[in-house]
Amino acid sequence: MSDYAEHPELPLAERELQDVAPRAIIIGLLLVVLVSVLLAGLSMWMFPSSLRDRPANVGVNEFPLPRLQPNTPLDMNRFYAEEMKRLHGTGWVDRTKGLIHIPIDDAMALVAERGIADWPKQSPTGISR
Repeated sequence: MSDYAEHPELPLAERELQDVAPRAIIIGLLLVVLVSVLLAGLSMWMFPSSLRDRPANVGVNEFPLPRLQPNTPLDMNRFYAEEMKRLHGTGWVDRTKGLIHIPIDDAMALVAERGIADWPKQSPTGISR
């Protein structure tokens, strides 16, 4: 039930007939523009060197790491080729210790033939493999 039925002494609702005067809106906008201009002038007066365009004195000739990849597929193909070359080729790991790496197929064949020296013959649970 509405408030009017319960309280007939209340006045009927009406719409607002009074708006903000256009003169007040114009004065407000002029004040905003005036304050903005004053603040801009004040900042130019306080910081005059900020108006001059000058080059940075930082001697950066090369972008610091990490750099973006300009050609990601080419970089990935190079990386893949290097990895495959190492995986299927031979070379020194540590020349002073006499360690070399051999192709992966040869390494798997050697492990299958000889096994791994320190590999346990039986698992800790007692189930043989």
